[in-house]
Amino acid sequence: MKPKGIVLLVLSLLVMFCTVYYGAAYYDKYLASKMAGELLDTIKEEARESYPDELEMAAMKKVAISRSEDDLNNQKTFEDKRKKAADIFFGFYLINVKSRVEYCLDLGVNIAPFSSLFKKSNWNEYLIAKEARAYNSSDIEELYQLLEPQMMEVVGVDMKGIASENGLSVTESCQLFVDYAPRVVSQMHISAMNPAVYKALTYNVKNDLEILKETK
Repeated sequence: MKPKGIVLLVLSLLVMFCTVYYGAAYYDKYLASKMAGELLDTIKEEARESYPDELEMAAMKKVAISRSEDDLNNQKTFEDKRKKAADIFFGFYLINVKSRVEYCLDLGVNIAPFSSLFKKSNWNEYLIAKEARAYNSSDIEELYQLLEPQMMEVVGVDMKGIASENGLSVTESCQLFVDYAPRVVSQMHISAMNPAVYKALTYNVKNDLEILKETK
């Protein structure tokens, strides 16, 4: 793989920041799935209209990030903003440690090296988001189960876009996450992927990280 391919890979990585809102707000499988699906369709339509000449994933990413920033700015208190940022973060986190892993495993590629490095890279932010929402591990698993169909759909489009951009099969695009895991993860921290979410999530809580680590 030439260096250009890695750059294209990183640029085309999707972070679906928005759909997880409804899982956090509505612990009802049908309602959460329905509303997340509707939002995903809206993002696709807006992406096609606003960026008709761009790759679908790149356009959707721009729309999703813009929407997430607007949602954060509409929150009235710092606490509300942090909770919203936590919801966004969990979408980012779960789609990369679970959906992408499951998708590639179905194609016969185990991207566990990528998943492990990604978890380590975003661990502090995971603890902060977990504390902000008062989630335990079972809550997070339930959240994923609510939104798994939408997340798997997003990953499928994302991986096909990566494959197309790099002239590879979808299976080969999964293998990139194994072969170049450190390089990919180094550019996938939440602070780089969505600075506004990172700022809202970590504002005034960094000094509490050691306490969070002790109580995880």
